[in-house]
Amino acid sequence: MKAKKLKLKNSTRWEVMFYLNGRGSKRIRKRFDRKVDADEFIKEYLKTPLKKKEEASSKEDKLTLFSEGEYWLKTRGPEISVGHLLRVEGILNKLYENYGHYPILRFDHALLSKIRNNLLKNGLSVATVNRWISSITSIMNYSFSHKRIFSNPSSGFKLIKEVREGISFWERSEASNFLKYCENKYLRKDDNWKYLVYLLALNTGLRAGEIWGLKVKDFKWTRGHIHISRQFCKASKTFKETKGKDNRRVPLNDSLKKLFSEYLDGEEANDLVFRNKSGNAINHNNFRSRQFLNDVSGSKVREIRFHDLRHTALTHMVDSGINMKTIQYIAGHKEITTTMKYIHLLGSSLDYVASNFKIA
Repeated sequence: MKAKKLKLKNSTRWEVMFYLNGRGSKRIRKRFDRKVDADEFIKEYLKTPLKKKEEASSKEDKLTLFSEGEYWLKTRGPEISVGHLLRVEGILNKLYENYGHYPILRFDHALLSKIRNNLLKNGLSVATVNRWISSITSIMNYSFSHKRIFSNPSSGFKLIKEVREGISFWERSEASNFLKYCENKYLRKDDNWKYLVYLLALNTGLRAGEIWGLKVKDFKWTRGHIHISRQFCKASKTFKETKGKDNRRVPLNDSLKKLFSEYLDGEEANDLVFRNKSGNAINHNNFRSRQFLNDVSGSKVREIRFHDLRHTALTHMVDSGINMKTIQYIAGHKEITTTMKYIHLLGSSLDYVASNFKIA
């Protein structure tokens, strides 16, 4: 028994083929991305008693996309975010309709390509198709790493390259016009909080969940900052740690300090800053559809997502010359490379420096 090198259309694989109990018995074929993995399989296989080989092969043949998908959800599910888990569950339920009964080892490059092409023909976007395929390959990888299957026919399958658009953000004039419109629209005290939400997002770069998770005690008036330690998860409707899992401080400028100190006057420390009539956290999806989209339309500014208010804030922090490490901390980015992506929006500023800056 030895590994055979296979030159496929887009890759090179190593194949191990053998009979379970001599010629005439069940023939097994395993493929690997690396020769070292194939050799390791052969080494382990030769040490395994025949009875265990037969049991393992028999069990492997009975595994389906449904069985392995449910195994993944049960064992891996509790370790990931609620939002991601719900997305995968939704994808799997749709995949089960056509492919749930398929043996898991049938999901090789040929079948994955077929599934991918069918999804594209049905009008799904490249990003959505990649999520569907990734759900299958993640399950395959998990079953392989847990030794439920002894080869992974999906290994090395490449996703479609996505062409991502640049970051959407408002110019200062657009942000200013939007805020002026909302300030005039929400003059009444019971509606003023909606204007404050926008003002906070555009001046701090907070994520939506972090805004809805704010409590009165998070405002540190004497120190001039807001302590960010939680977010409200719209999927699970619970409070949880922030995306970066680290607490941080966000600067509170004088204008925000004045407005929020007046707005929160008389509130209890553990009260939510923004809450519905029942005292619970704001439902972001409802706020977006009932308030934000209408306000964007009414103000006649360019349409962007609510999350792009964060991009707008961070972009203009960069444009103002604030140190990138400081912006990284304010934004709660784990990696500076995430923060650096905002530099590409400074084309005109960089051109100005190139034309006007020199050391004699």
